[in-house]
Amino acid sequence: MIGFYLKLAWRKLKADKIITLGRIASIVFGILCVTFILAWIRNELNTDRFHKKTDNIYLTVVKSSPMSNWKPLEIDRFFKFDYQEYPHVTNKLTLKKYDQTEAKLKIDVKTFKAEGLIADSTFFDFFDFKLLTGDREKIMKDPTSIVITEQLARKMFGESDALGKSILVECGRKGTYQVAGILERVPSNSSITFDFIVPRHSQNFWSRSGANFILTDDYFNESDFKKKIADIGKKHDQFKESTVSIIPLKQIYFNHRLERIFSKHGDKRTIIVLSLIAAIILIISFLNFTNLQTIQLISGIKSSGIKKVNGASKKNLLYHLFAENIIIIFISVCTIIVLYKILLPWSNQFLKTDLTFHFLNDLLGVFIITGIFTILSFIYPFIQLSKILPYEALQNKLLMGTAVIARKMVTTLQYTLTLLLLIASMVVFRQLHFMLNKDLGFQYSNTVKIKFFGRIPFRPWEDQFLNEQNKQIENWQFLKNEIRNNPNINYLCQGDSPLGVYKMSWKKMGENQEYTTVNILIVNPGWEKLFGLHMKEGRFFNDTIDRSREHKVVINEAAQKYWQIQNIEKNTLASTSWGENYQIIGVLKDFNYQHLSVKIQPLVILYFEDRDREFMMQLREKTKQSSIKFLAALFNKINPEETFEYSFIEDEIRSLYQKEKKISKICMILTIIALFISSIGLFTFALYDTKVRTKEIGIRKVNGAKVSNIMQMLNYDSVKWVVIAFVIACPVAYYAMSRWLENFAYKTGLSWWIFTLAGLMALVIALLTVSWQSYRVATRNPVEALRYE
Repeated sequence: MIGFYLKLAWRKLKADKIITLGRIASIVFGILCVTFILAWIRNELNTDRFHKKTDNIYLTVVKSSPMSNWKPLEIDRFFKFDYQEYPHVTNKLTLKKYDQTEAKLKIDVKTFKAEGLIADSTFFDFFDFKLLTGDREKIMKDPTSIVITEQLARKMFGESDALGKSILVECGRKGTYQVAGILERVPSNSSITFDFIVPRHSQNFWSRSGANFILTDDYFNESDFKKKIADIGKKHDQFKESTVSIIPLKQIYFNHRLERIFSKHGDKRTIIVLSLIAAIILIISFLNFTNLQTIQLISGIKSSGIKKVNGASKKNLLYHLFAENIIIIFISVCTIIVLYKILLPWSNQFLKTDLTFHFLNDLLGVFIITGIFTILSFIYPFIQLSKILPYEALQNKLLMGTAVIARKMVTTLQYTLTLLLLIASMVVFRQLHFMLNKDLGFQYSNTVKIKFFGRIPFRPWEDQFLNEQNKQIENWQFLKNEIRNNPNINYLCQGDSPLGVYKMSWKKMGENQEYTTVNILIVNPGWEKLFGLHMKEGRFFNDTIDRSREHKVVINEAAQKYWQIQNIEKNTLASTSWGENYQIIGVLKDFNYQHLSVKIQPLVILYFEDRDREFMMQLREKTKQSSIKFLAALFNKINPEETFEYSFIEDEIRSLYQKEKKISKICMILTIIALFISSIGLFTFALYDTKVRTKEIGIRKVNGAKVSNIMQMLNYDSVKWVVIAFVIACPVAYYAMSRWLENFAYKTGLSWWIFTLAGLMALVIALLTVSWQSYRVATRNPVEALRYE
């Protein structure tokens, strides 16, 4: 019996090839898009969840004052915290991090830059990063051991075995370590990233403040513990107004933007946006599939009427519909799985993930979604089919009245959602273009950034340390002289780029002010000239009258307004870390140094002359390539064993908007797919509409109707629903994108032409979709049309 219905359904599907292919394409493209989006969302929501003890891991943080932000801190080092004194706290971990600009690894004469962690021997008691080789229990206890990732091992040692090899590590301290373990690639859903781990007890002191993690048992009471440790820092001179607390690891990724240890931070708004897009794509696919199924049902309505006359029951009709959908599901699931596996590497590269293909899990998931999708979609057609009487079916009664109106309403809703996506993607792209091209208030074109010197590991008790330091000073002076003598390089200074801010607690002294977290930059004299900045009052740092690390600062206009400073000469600032009585020598005009989603924030600038800070230079446009070669030669002369690397400030600015770029591309891709799915439905609708109106078209042509008249009539019936969809979509899209743009302090306008262009694009695509079919019918010989009837 089942075989009979499947054979009958297969014949029916083959007879209506175009409609069948349209139904399959609707499912495949819709569910494939949703599968990829859901996989990314699942990866984001599971960030750090691969650690088995995630629910029991907490980060210790401090707030320097009630107005400051939370920041990680080694509370055991600063406040003599002893976790053993607290019940239900079972372990502690201290973690420090050095980024790629701060850490060097050397083998023989080769030098590699890498991101490293300095960790206690308890590291693997907390985190479940997968160790490919090595003993988890012992590996971090040996002070001579280093653990590296498989990517770094391949980069440093190629295909040869890295275990047991010696590596010279320089990051705040200098030491030689043996590779004792190889880690699998750090998962993309880890908020902590690194290339190597070195035991903290391998050196007496590290030049980097880190953070403490604590591990608790299942009886730990978070709120009680917070009350117990809240005031433990107030006895410290730098933290008299502080509050100490803890943050669960599972909450950090989305809820706290903590620097120093964590490399990644999530954005719930992006998840919401992509979830809405996935829902829209799924609805469009569902509506299109339902519409096509209804058309396929109508095309066989006479056959259904004959079956009813011959005694077929509703159950028999249901079996037939069910058999059709079983075939559709099977073909669609197989196609989706194949395409998903083929496109997964591209998706991982585009989304910066490492999702893997699990055949059984992915097959089951796709099968369930597809099954629910198709079962829901044939409920309406089955109800319509079961209601119709045999004589109505034989007379094609279902072609008239509410069934036709319902199909056209579904088409309208489908195009309304597609237009929403089209307008949204255009607005997102326009906002991205606006941010990338907005005048930020400073000059950055052709400004290159190069790190020539690393920090020499501090070892004052060694003669070699003094020799290395003197050699670096000599090279530093030589480098500055060579660069300044090059006519193709306009300006030179050292320090942070305008986007390289970090946070610290400051306050205006007096008037019972409280410390608040503000942004700071470390620069050298000439920094303001390099970036074309201007003073509102006072002056910038000058190397003839100012000295490195003096208690002098330059602030921006936002800071002046924030602290309500009327006279810079009568006000001083204080830092929780560096002391009081910082003289304000100037106020810099505001410029945008952060993402344009935020207004210009208070900024404090200090003068530190550190040789290991990055050199920044403005190159002449016409000689940019020759200048890079010149700088590369200088670098190789000073650092013959290292690889020359450089970056441009404009690339750094563009990298700020990676999230917007990604969303823009995703929106564009999904909009194209939505238009394609909707076009499939409109084409099939036009195909069937012209088929059932063959006799009418023939009669009109016999009576003198021109090809243009026939095409106009047929196109109007299809395209008018797109126009109605445009009218509905515009106000909805305007409201939705207005709300989205509220997330940006600086934003583009919602110009009328965006909506007009979106409507014209949808209209042109709709016309191209139906015109080919309507032209074929309009140019046919009317005698053939009448004979066909």
